[in-house]
Amino acid sequence: CTMCGRGTYGSCDEACAYRRNFFWSGYNLGSIEVDMNAEQVEELLVAFIAAQPDETYDIPQTLELIPDVLGGLSDDHPLSSDNLPSQSIYSIISVDEVLVTVRDQLNLVAVGLKNSYSAGDEHVSHLAHTVLSTSGVKVYETCQCFKCPRGQFQDGLGETSCKSCDAILPGSDTSDTGADGPELCQCLASNDVFPSSDGTRCISCDSVRSGDAAAPQGVCQCGADTYETDASALFPAEPDDWITCSPCPQGSTTFNAVTKIFDYGESIDNCYCAPGTYGSSGECSSCPALQTSPPNAQSADECQLTDAALLMAIVIPTGILVFGVLLGLINLRFRKKIAKLEAERRRQMQEKVNEATETVNHLAHPMVFVSAEWFLNAGRMIKHEDARTKHCLFTIDTMEELKGFKKGNVFIFFSHQWLAWSEPDPEDLQYNAMVSALKELRDAKNLSLSNTYIWLDYTSIPQTHRGLQRLSINSLTNYAGACDYFVIVAPGKTHHKDTGILCDKISYQERAWCRAEQLAHGCRRGVENMYLTADGGGLEPLTWDWIKASFQIFNGRLTCCARGHVGMEQCDQEYLVTPVLGLYCELLAADKEKSLPTEKKEVLTYMKEHEDEMFPPSFNFSTPDGKQTENRELFGDILTLLDELDLKSEDLDESGLTVEKKKDAPLHLSIAQSGDVKRPSENTRAPSDSSGDNIHPSKEVADRPVEVHDKV
Repeated sequence: CTMCGRGTYGSCDEACAYRRNFFWSGYNLGSIEVDMNAEQVEELLVAFIAAQPDETYDIPQTLELIPDVLGGLSDDHPLSSDNLPSQSIYSIISVDEVLVTVRDQLNLVAVGLKNSYSAGDEHVSHLAHTVLSTSGVKVYETCQCFKCPRGQFQDGLGETSCKSCDAILPGSDTSDTGADGPELCQCLASNDVFPSSDGTRCISCDSVRSGDAAAPQGVCQCGADTYETDASALFPAEPDDWITCSPCPQGSTTFNAVTKIFDYGESIDNCYCAPGTYGSSGECSSCPALQTSPPNAQSADECQLTDAALLMAIVIPTGILVFGVLLGLINLRFRKKIAKLEAERRRQMQEKVNEATETVNHLAHPMVFVSAEWFLNAGRMIKHEDARTKHCLFTIDTMEELKGFKKGNVFIFFSHQWLAWSEPDPEDLQYNAMVSALKELRDAKNLSLSNTYIWLDYTSIPQTHRGLQRLSINSLTNYAGACDYFVIVAPGKTHHKDTGILCDKISYQERAWCRAEQLAHGCRRGVENMYLTADGGGLEPLTWDWIKASFQIFNGRLTCCARGHVGMEQCDQEYLVTPVLGLYCELLAADKEKSLPTEKKEVLTYMKEHEDEMFPPSFNFSTPDGKQTENRELFGDILTLLDELDLKSEDLDESGLTVEKKKDAPLHLSIAQSGDVKRPSENTRAPSDSSGDNIHPSKEVADRPVEVHDKV
């Protein structure tokens, strides 16, 4: 059978290996044993090569007996036609040594003999043992052989891997692939290495340049700012004429200021003093203060005053006088500018407070309800545009309309997470929980469904028109604060249809926009009518521990931050600053005027005690790749000025809404207790045709419908 030769590695197919084992295991059926002496082996091989002169034997291979080979043998050869059995002979499988001889085509007999021995003084002739196949099957085999890569060799036959040069001579390499002996493993100068003095390893010239090893003179070149030194002191085991490299003393260099190149450091004399120093042989001293020297200065006499020192001697006295006059003028202007900047800062902070107060008392987008009766009969959550087409929406455009609609009616705000990208409740789990909660709330509070109205994001916020949706999202805190009851829906443990993320009451409470809704209701209505329905249970009033955790809005999770603000110029945290500040200023103003209701005092007290957590001064705005962050302002230091600024408190009527003032104060929305039940007034637009669009506050989800206020 053939096998991979020296300098190569690989494997042959299993059939060949089996056939080889078969022929050499006891000479089984279909085999005969033929003994040949050295001359007969040589005759066979010569006949074989002569019959196929154009074939190249790169690796050992089977000798196929063809008529031309047999015809070239003498009559007395064991393989001649007269001496063979009558069975057909197709191939000869020879010992490994004979195959090597065939491959080499040199020294045919000397390598190819398998057995030799001596009996006393008599020399027994050499015999090569060969087995002939009579099975009538021509033996072929497939071998995949590869040259050993550089740094490896193989001096054996039929091996499946190569040997490492590093194992016999550490650091050595071969000059080419296909090395067939260990003698080809050498310390190659092209690899920047050389043999150690004892010849047991290869040493890198980099070790010599760093001073960690020694080398023969001229083998390794020292680098810039280093020079050759005698290695005998540092490396006594090495020959006396070996050298190593040492760094130039501090302050010196091998850079030649005249030739503008680095001189080769044959000795320390090639280490020159840098500008501003002087000396020789690398021993450099600094020039006195305010003095410098040219490169390669040899003595202190070459140190001279710098141009700057000469100029200072003239300028300093004059400058001191001028500086005194200017300092007085600058100080005067500086104090005026500081006063002006402080006044401007106070004006900007006042405008920010006014804007925040006005934001929480105005509807950026109409508030949209559906009747409780219609909601119970809907059978599922209905998209805003579908409900609008069916003329099922009640649209409130202004605070004055909301005031009229509020009288005699009850508003319920349902807050929940979305359970899929394209729709909030694919399996109607949350809708069914909302229906149960509505019925339970009706029975507990003795509500009439005929004058009870529901606010639900999927139905009340436009899902198609992006601009209207953004306006509506910016009014979320107003919507939540305007409702009489706030119900959180988290029906058991379920998973998001698209992401597989677990959605339950814990994941709900982690969302920043969900927390903002709760804070708005708590600041406007107190916390008495806030409920949770979760895990298939009934309505439960929110505990104060839950409420305190929910008030930490800016510690909540935001999808825009998790996605690196793809396609966004602002983070949702920045959008939340204005409404949260407005709610806080309203409470502070009412408390200052002694008009804050008891149910809101606890809310204000908690917010005051946790200002640092609830009103962070700034945050890190991250990019999509996460490699860049920008520190952006949130509340800044505005809280330090609230006591000095004018905080306006809006007047509440009995329905809990503010009315438009005739003076400079803008129209505001605020919430108190609901009044008697009443159907929509004439100026309230029921079944509306307003249009909208479902978009997350973050712009990065622009190409797919998602849940509003970041609950995905």
